[in-house]
Amino acid sequence: MLSTFVYLCIPNTHKLYPKDKISIYDIRDSQFAMFTPEFTIRHKFYDSCKLAGFEPNIEVSSNDCNSLREIANSNNLLYILPKHTVNHDNPRIRYIPFPCSRLTWDIYLISTADKSYSEHMNIFYKYLKNRLLIVEKTLKSDSR
Repeated sequence: MLSTFVYLCIPNTHKLYPKDKISIYDIRDSQFAMFTPEFTIRHKFYDSCKLAGFEPNIEVSSNDCNSLREIANSNNLLYILPKHTVNHDNPRIRYIPFPCSRLTWDIYLISTADKSYSEHMNIFYKYLKNRLLIVEKTLKSDSR
């Protein structure tokens, strides 16, 4: 339903922080904090690394972006986050697009017409619908 790219997040204490360009091969010997196995992004991350010829070393897992960020930064671990959760104003973290473009954060919503949602889910659902309308308008204007 909605797809966005993913950032590789590098704490300022990590050896890759000052490096100008980072390829997927540069991260092969690093340790990671990662989303729990319930998240498809974890499996896509693993598959991206395997395609590059290595298995990622996932040290710790979390199902919460904020917890993941705190654990990783406190333990000098690399981690990935979807675009919408990144704060570029934090100088202690370097954010670069993940070096494998096939790794994306994908959101799917399947529902029945009579399903009732919580207030927060309604807000999220409206955001997705508006985002899809923007994408649809862009595609239509590009095809002209």
